[in-house]
Amino acid sequence: KINAVLGDCRHPRLEVNMAVRRRTPDGQPPDGWHAEQAISLEDALAGVTAWPAYAGFDEHRVGTLAPGRLADLVILTTDIFALPQDRLLDASVAVTIFDGRVVYER
Repeated sequence: KINAVLGDCRHPRLEVNMAVRRRTPDGQPPDGWHAEQAISLEDALAGVTAWPAYAGFDEHRVGTLAPGRLADLVILTTDIFALPQDRLLDASVAVTIFDGRVVYER
């Protein structure tokens, strides 16, 4: 189950949670899966935004918000930097913007 969640990049919220907490959404395993490999929330977010853009030689168009770049982003219901790590998944998606257009609104 852990490997399935870790390898599912279609769900960036799960990826970030797994990278920071090293646990599945239901808290397994209790001590974390290779807990020594946990990374910061900042690095986890970069791991689903800026780093893939750089790896794909597309950092000039996507990956970070800047003038002239594609506006692909989500707005969460809660500031995840203010949440305890075990509550990261409590923040849900309020708005999704793709290519500068709102494609989902809660």
